[in-house]
Amino acid sequence: MGGRWLNNKDHSFRTHFVQQPTAETMGAGEGLGEGSGRGKLCPGIIWSFIWLIILIFLGWPIGFLIAWLYVLLIPFSACIDPIKGVCEAILKLVQLPLTCAEGIVNMKPLC
Repeated sequence: MGGRWLNNKDHSFRTHFVQQPTAETMGAGEGLGEGSGRGKLCPGIIWSFIWLIILIFLGWPIGFLIAWLYVLLIPFSACIDPIKGVCEAILKLVQLPLTCAEGIVNMKPLC
């Protein structure tokens, strides 16, 4: 194992042994090199940006427009059973901004 002794920068009497990277440690992920991968490309960032566009132009407008209808109908669902199914479907649309936000955070593809 190759290495060298270095003195502390504060000029104390303690010294440190610094191990030089070898072919074995470089292959084990212990080295100092950058590698030859695809760089710092993260395709999830693109999906997050697409989800953000959907949130701004579809999620929030649809959520705001449908929320008033949900608030108006939900009290009647206590006494009229068919309205419960309608309110559940409307709630899914009101929660569209939440779905978009989860897609942004998880960098989830659309399909």
